[in-house]
Amino acid sequence: MAKTEIESEQILDGEIRREDLNVTTPGNAVIRKVLAGSGIAISETGADAGTGDVTISTTSTSGYTVFSIWAEDNASLDVNAFEWAFGNGSNTPLNDGVVIPIDCELFAMGLNVQGGSATVRAVIDSNSSLSDYQVAAAAPQGSVTFGTPLAITAGQLINFRTIASSGADTNQGRVSAWFRVRSTPAATSLTNDLLDVSITGINVDELIQWNGTSFVPYSINNALALKYDASNPNSYEIPLQLNLRDVNNRARANHTGTQLSNTISDLTARIKTDETTTSIAILNRTINYTDEDGSITPIVLPFQDHQSISKISDASGQIGINNSQALATYLSLTIAVPVTGQYDLDWFYIWSHDSGKDDFIGNVKLNGSIIAEHVQEPKDVSGGGIILSQVGGGTSDSATSQRYSYSGFLPSQTLTAGNHILLIEWAGSKNNDGATIYRGSLRAKRVS
Repeated sequence: MAKTEIESEQILDGEIRREDLNVTTPGNAVIRKVLAGSGIAISETGADAGTGDVTISTTSTSGYTVFSIWAEDNASLDVNAFEWAFGNGSNTPLNDGVVIPIDCELFAMGLNVQGGSATVRAVIDSNSSLSDYQVAAAAPQGSVTFGTPLAITAGQLINFRTIASSGADTNQGRVSAWFRVRSTPAATSLTNDLLDVSITGINVDELIQWNGTSFVPYSINNALALKYDASNPNSYEIPLQLNLRDVNNRARANHTGTQLSNTISDLTARIKTDETTTSIAILNRTINYTDEDGSITPIVLPFQDHQSISKISDASGQIGINNSQALATYLSLTIAVPVTGQYDLDWFYIWSHDSGKDDFIGNVKLNGSIIAEHVQEPKDVSGGGIILSQVGGGTSDSATSQRYSYSGFLPSQTLTAGNHILLIEWAGSKNNDGATIYRGSLRAKRVS
């Protein structure tokens, strides 16, 4: 039986359904339905989405058209050289290059070198100092994407310049500059430009502001203050005024009334801290007290420097008898002088001698120099003596009951800072005579 052929006028509207369409036979498959994908919008006249007369349009608002311009050098790369060729093998000098006929942005560069390493910079028109727009590579390649793209105006030239080159085998290279043109209408370009913002040092509560050259941080408080200054019909306080009022409210000087000390958490610690600002310094006899307000009160002390020593001779080691002509020290005082000053010196001792025809000899010395000499023959040597320790060891009898005194005074002697020795020494004028000191004393008193 022959195949039945149906004329088009025999097919009524709505009689061919979607499942009647062939979508499986290669070469005969047709479209059943149009579906919207990412970045695609559709409109239709049919009852279902994607049916009837379908209009397809894009919805992307952030796309770019990207293109590149490249050049090559078939010889060794030379530092600071304009040596790159755009297809004809000849070097392109400064002020020449490829004309860019549209507004666009230089956003990336790539570099291939066949040995060593190199750095190549983009040159726009005659500006060869664009150090932020260059690419470095160590064989075989390197690339860079710029944080802030370089805006290019239609009609400008691009060229390349070798900035650095190292390695004995550095030769031949290819450099590329990558440009982009926004694929969206100008009305949406401002929002999309935020995708390209590069900014550092921004803090919490700061805005991003374009200053005509780059994006910079901007204080919200400053922005609000400008806004309020421009229009403030209800006289609201601006943030700066609110902050000042808050500071004044918390200032202790603006508070009235009383407060119990035990309700102040850091009162004791604060008092201790403040008290550490006072100080005392001692200079000679003056005490300087520095108060918390920085004022200094001097307190001058009277002289209290009295130094003395005494001795009583006995038979138990406190030597009192010298039976030779050699002078021996009876008593010695070390005067400790903190600061140079004037001292009164005085001395005293009780003595006897057992020979009425020979002399008792005594000296008072200061730092080895004699300041008083005592040479005297006793008037009487009668009576019994007492047993005392003697020079050289052992004991001896003073052999007389007679006692004589000797004393002296030397005023206003200048003693420098340090130690000074004041002493009494004694002997007889003849060996085997008994020169005796029973007791003695020395004193130094500071007077100025």
